[in-house]
Amino acid sequence: MIDIQPVNLVNRMRDSYLAYAMSVITDRALPDVRDGLKPVHRRILYAMRELSLSPQNKHKKSARIVGDVIGKYHPHGDQSVYDAMVRMAQSFSLRYPMVDGQGNFGSVDGDNAAAMRYTEARMSPFAQELLDELDQDTVPWRPNYDDTMQEPKLLPARVPNLLLNGTQGIAVGMATEVPPHNLTEIVDALLALSKKPQMTTAELMTIVPAPDFPTGGIIVSKPHEILKAFETGLGSIRLRASYERDDLGHGRYQIIITSIPYQVNKSRLLETIGDMISPKDNKKKPFPLLTDIRDESSDAEGCRIILEPRSGRIPAEMIMDHLYATTDLERRVPMNLNVLMPSGSPQVIGLKTCLMEFLDFRAEVVTKRSEHRKGQIDARLHLLAGYLIAHAHIDVIIRIIQDHDDPEPILMERFGLSEIQVKAVLNLRLRQLRKLEESDLMKEQEGLTKELTDLLAILGDESVLRKTIRDELRLIRKKHGDARRTRIEEAGEARALSESDLVGREAITVVLSQKGWVRMMKGVIDSDKLKFKEGDGLLTLIMGHTTDTFICTDTAGRVYATPAATLPSGRGDGEPLSQRFQFDKMRITDGLLIRANETYLVASEGGLAFRVTGEDLISNQRKGKQVFTFAPEDTLLSLKPMGANSRIGFISTGGRLLFLPAEAFPMMGKGKGVQTIGLDKKSNEQVRDASPLGDVVAIQTDKRTKTLTLEEVVVFTGERATRGKPLPHGYQSARFGVSVGPLPEVGTDLTLFDFGDGV
Repeated sequence: MIDIQPVNLVNRMRDSYLAYAMSVITDRALPDVRDGLKPVHRRILYAMRELSLSPQNKHKKSARIVGDVIGKYHPHGDQSVYDAMVRMAQSFSLRYPMVDGQGNFGSVDGDNAAAMRYTEARMSPFAQELLDELDQDTVPWRPNYDDTMQEPKLLPARVPNLLLNGTQGIAVGMATEVPPHNLTEIVDALLALSKKPQMTTAELMTIVPAPDFPTGGIIVSKPHEILKAFETGLGSIRLRASYERDDLGHGRYQIIITSIPYQVNKSRLLETIGDMISPKDNKKKPFPLLTDIRDESSDAEGCRIILEPRSGRIPAEMIMDHLYATTDLERRVPMNLNVLMPSGSPQVIGLKTCLMEFLDFRAEVVTKRSEHRKGQIDARLHLLAGYLIAHAHIDVIIRIIQDHDDPEPILMERFGLSEIQVKAVLNLRLRQLRKLEESDLMKEQEGLTKELTDLLAILGDESVLRKTIRDELRLIRKKHGDARRTRIEEAGEARALSESDLVGREAITVVLSQKGWVRMMKGVIDSDKLKFKEGDGLLTLIMGHTTDTFICTDTAGRVYATPAATLPSGRGDGEPLSQRFQFDKMRITDGLLIRANETYLVASEGGLAFRVTGEDLISNQRKGKQVFTFAPEDTLLSLKPMGANSRIGFISTGGRLLFLPAEAFPMMGKGKGVQTIGLDKKSNEQVRDASPLGDVVAIQTDKRTKTLTLEEVVVFTGERATRGKPLPHGYQSARFGVSVGPLPEVGTDLTLFDFGDGV
């Protein structure tokens, strides 16, 4: 009869998922804080050791190694094991490779390694430091997956591999990202921390200023950002490619990229920059500052990517800053020191905790190693004592052996030997027994006794233990230490060049016709020589620069914007703005070249005005941007740059003039503004002209121009919504003009309204 028991499905699923998650975390994805290895890497190294693939021995086929790993210790896919071993051999992936590969083990261009049947491998000298003390009872062991043999739970690493080579892993609900560091710096930090355990992370940063990547580059993160990442174990490191400027003479130069950021695919990077120079998409504009890119890298010289600027006048810093912002020449390397602690639980730790855990682990390993060696010495000294007794009484011993079938109890009783000593003497061949030299035995005994004394000091005095660890670390530094590869420099955030930045700043004149045709011409032009289509004519000439933004306004109060550099050239009639914008049957009223960081005056014929920034006037929409919300019967009169002008002038069709301070008008993103000069609604009076003005103010008619004195300007200055004062005789139809000559000083003997003829 089948025994059926009810099971809560939710609980069963939860327990099964948690068991799976913990299995992934502990047995696959996260490294151990002590040896810095994941199980697959640990098993690869152990399998290579069992195959006698030390740095002094010949290489063996990778397929043989992978076969042993998956057959004995790691029952997973052979390709995943081979991929892990390949990465352990790549000098651009690991700061200190653990596998010495022979054959194609991939490249920084993203090329895959050759199949495992073609490549060969053995351990590197660095990996030997992780395994050397394995046979000295230094680490715990466990059964392999099928319980047929034993494997180490961790390796007795002499080096802090976790920080030196780093690691990446994705578990269930957590991940780890440990960047690589420099061995010399890490060892120096361990030495300092061993002497002064109370050191802070900030003090440790004077020794270990930042990670050190195998591909070099430049770390541009701020020190406080790195300090926070080191303290918490969480953060990121901003890493840039390094470059040199190579002068070619005659004003020309080229940029040589000498290193790329860690884990960046060089081939894909070249493709990205190449597509910027010559876009595959015809709608995409090419990057105008570069003409070519080529890869001259080699295994001997390392990274060497050549960038050719379009002009020698373009600063290399400008080009590189744009590439840093738009390509993988700069990337953020994440830091997440999530590791398995000695208790077996995952934890995110900081730099100091990581170093302290390694020191504690080394103290444990050295202690166990010393105890193991002490046991060996004790056993050997015990045997040597028996050999010395046998040497002193060799004739008697030989005679006892000849005369008795069971000489062991007699020898034990006669000479006070233990059973182990008797067995050792009896197991010696007669020739060996006769050749025993007392001096050799005593010399060996003396040496072992001295070594035992040293071991007892290590086991009995923590200061001696710590000194032993420091001495071994110094030897490691001497054998494997090298110079830092990654420079550390402070730099601001990289900024991508805008479209206007990529265009040379040249003086231009934009020609806007009455029917909305536009063209751009270099320099200043003569309007009398311009030609238009039949029935069309000039609306306005706008002077500015190619780095400005061209805007136009319509009768509905909408603004349309496009970079001035994108306008058609002055050949022919240009192009209709209706191809760029959707005007919805509204008529173009004006055009202007503006800059985003400047302020502009908006004024209507109905006497309303406000100030607006250039940024608020710019829009990428084809339908434009609603900026002016005047009444239907009102019309936009003026859109002019404020510059450094401190006052705004208004002239009405009724022949009245009013000056108002610029502060009287609010800054608005859109709207209708506030009242300016008071108007006589009964006579349909409107504003004829409105303009920002400086200290020099002039009014002009078709025939005359006159500059106002400061006294006269004060007379015409008033409050908002007031009528202003009448213009003088002969200037009732005047507009604001350009003054010629210096401003008359206050106190000059001039009649206020007797202007006379201007220049």
